[in-house]
This record gives sequence, structure tokens and C-alpha cells, in this order.
Amino acid sequence: MAIWTQRARVTWRPLVAFLEERSRILRDLEEAELLRRFTIREQRISIDILDPHHFLAFGPNAIDIVALKPEADMASLEAAADCVWTAMKPGAAKRVTFSFQFVTPCQGGYDEVRKASGDEMFSWPGKIRNVDFAIIGDFAEDDLGAEGNFQAGIVERQEAVMRLSSNESSKEPDREISPNLFPGGSLPSVGLYSTQAWRIAEPNADTRSDIFNLWSRARERAEEIHASLYERLGGKDDEHSDDS
Repeated sequence: MAIWTQRARVTWRPLVAFLEERSRILRDLEEAELLRRFTIREQRISIDILDPHHFLAFGPNAIDIVALKPEADMASLEAAADCVWTAMKPGAAKRVTFSFQFVTPCQGGYDEVRKASGDEMFSWPGKIRNVDFAIIGDFAEDDLGAEGNFQAGIVERQEAVMRLSSNESSKEPDREISPNLFPGGSLPSVGLYSTQAWRIAEPNADTRSDIFNLWSRARERAEEIHASLYERLGGKDDEHSDDS
């Protein structure tokens, strides 16, 4: 169940330390050989970690940590985030959100899979037949104290590319997420796409380690949701699917 993009956003009380420590943070990242490129704006610094598929951005009261490939280097992202936490000492998180995008191969042609999957979900009277569909839902997860929503549907390769890039671009105030970051050849010709947004209003998280632990647990639950959708909508197991 490949996670193509994942993002964590953490908010805290506004900190003057953002102005005092941002140069130190950049130096620490550079010394750790994690700094590839950075952009400085008045209230936000955006940093590429190793490559354009891994980046973080932080300001006086928030940090975004982002991975845009299935084989994400979470250890490097955590090391980079630790530089921010060590310098700014934000204390308890006020709110934490996570988002995930999945694309899993389906066997069969696009129209065939759309029809079969739609027929699994809907029953139409008379001569009415399913042509296309999308599923939107809300959920709650009690162990993490999280609420969220998801969207899912069958996509062709080019639609998957555009959804992955446009969804991430909509969350970025100062950068466009290029479709070139998601090469078409690495995506299935037909697949089940889903996107999930998770919100934890009272995260009980004081440290960078707490945040990454929450992220890992939310990721596991997100994979379970996508796997459940795939079992219902994706057809045969992806080990036997045509992802050419």
C-alpha cells in the first residue's frame, strides 16, 4: 500500500525564538549535510532536505514536515526537524495534523475497474448503470483522539500524477509541487487513489519524538483505511495486478 505523499503539521504558541534562532538552524542543517536549498521569507523558512522530495518549513508558530515519495527517508526528516525543536524549544504542541496520499495498482482497464468498483458500492435501478464514482467520508480514531476525512476513487496514471501534485501544492503558500516529482512510469496505469487528512486537537505531545511517534501511529491507521478501501474497490491483490 504505497504512501506517495505524507505530511505533518504542528502548531504551537508564537515564539520570538524564530527570529533569534533561524540562522542557527540553517547552520546546523548545513553542518549535518541535510541542507540542499532554502528560501527565507519574513514569517516562514522553507528548506529542501537532501532532495526536493523531502522538505520542511517553519515559522514562529508552526512547522510542516513533508515526504513526497514512497521510499521516504524519515530518519533524515526527523534529524532535520530535531534541529528546529532543539533551537526553538516550542514546548507542547497545540494542534497536530497529518495527511497522506496513496496510489495502489488495480488489475484491468480504467473503464472496467471503475465499473466493477462502482458496482461493489452502488446498486442502480432499471437500465441505470454506474459510469464513475468517488467516495468521501469522515472518520474518528479513538486511540489517537483523532478525527479526519478521506476521498477515494479509481484513477488513470496521469490523473494520479495531477492529484498528487495539486493536492500538495494547495498546502504550500510559497512553492508549487511539480508533477515532475511523480514520474508517470513509477505509477500504475490504473489504480485506487485515496487521500486522508487527520486532525488531533489535543495531541499531548511535547517533543519532536512525540510528534514522530504520533505520525507513525497515524500512518499505520491510514494504511489500514486504504487497505480496507482497496479490498472493497481495488479488485485482486496488488501482487497480481497489472501496474505497467
